[in-house]
Formats: sequence, C-alpha cells, structure tokens
Amino acid sequence: MMLNATPTKDNLPTNFYDAKKLVSNLGLEVRKIDCCISGCMLFYDNEFGTSDGALEECKFCKSPRFQIRSKAINLMDVKDKTKDNEKARQDIEIWCNRKELELKPQPNGKLLKPKANYNLTSQEAKAVCQWLKELRMLDGYASNLERCVDANTGKLNGMKSHDCHIFMEQLLPIVLTSLPNHELNPLT
Repeated sequence: MMLNATPTKDNLPTNFYDAKKLVSNLGLEVRKIDCCISGCMLFYDNEFGTSDGALEECKFCKSPRFQIRSKAINLMDVKDKTKDNEKARQDIEIWCNRKELELKPQPNGKLLKPKANYNLTSQEAKAVCQWLKELRMLDGYASNLERCVDANTGKLNGMKSHDCHIFMEQLLPIVLTSLPNHELNPLT
C-alpha cells in the first residue's frame, strides 16, 4: 500500500525483513502493531495512557482481533464460543440461499439449529487430533504439537501463537482437502 502512495518506489523496503534491517540501523525499536481486519483501529499500547493492546476485538466494528481463533472455534463447533448462533441463522434465512442452515420450527415451539456441514463431528475431530499426535516435523519448525493434543476428547489446548499459525496455515488446509469445494472455499 505504501508503495502505491509514494512517488518513488526505490527507497521503500518491500518486505518486513528489509524494513526491520533499515530500522535497526537507525537505532530505533521495532514493534509489531495489529490492525483490525476492517481497518477501523490499531491495537497498540502507547505512552499517553490509552491502551488498546490488550483488547480482543475492535472497539468500532466488534470483529475479533485474532481471526485464526475465530475460524478454528467455528470449525470445531466449540460450545458457547462459536458465532454460529440463533441470530446468525436468522440472518442466513434473510440474506443467504442456504435452506439447509435455516432454523427449523419444532412441534414444541422451539427452534432446531441444524448442524452446519463445515463443522467436524466428534469422530472427525478425534481423527484430526490423532493425526496431529502422530505427525512429526523438523526441529525448529514448530514445537511439539503432541503436547497440545488430547486425542480422546478431540481437543487442542495450550498452543503457542506460532504453533497455532502453523496449524491454521499449513496443517489444517491438508485436513480440509476432503471437504467438497462449496464447503471448503468459505473456510479458506
């Protein structure tokens, strides 16, 4: 974006490594600052007392700061954590043409929320966890993912941020290749 905004493209670094090298030569500190996915705000701590660095969601649009966590929660269908709730299903009925995801009225007056086809069943989640438990990687690529996996319950716990990144960006797409394209495309 900066390259498009400036008249001379020769003087600007083209990647993070070059920028870090340039800044370190100046004796300045490098700080990573997260940005809202919609561009509403920056998540950082400053010296004036206003601290947005600890926030988990945007103050303006309420989108989650860490999209990876949000996608994983929806995929694994974590109870009381997923954003796939009754209100979202009512919006699907209004805005989308996905009859299989609409709420179904029951004879007792309650609404039944059908299971989404992109959610893993407990057996599938256990199979993914078993695969992760048996997976071997090069030293330094990711820490021991085996310690984060509970194959009996099909849950992942205590992943460090780099491990989570490796899982979501490198390993999960391998697992999801068995899904049909109409289910896979919205997730990737």
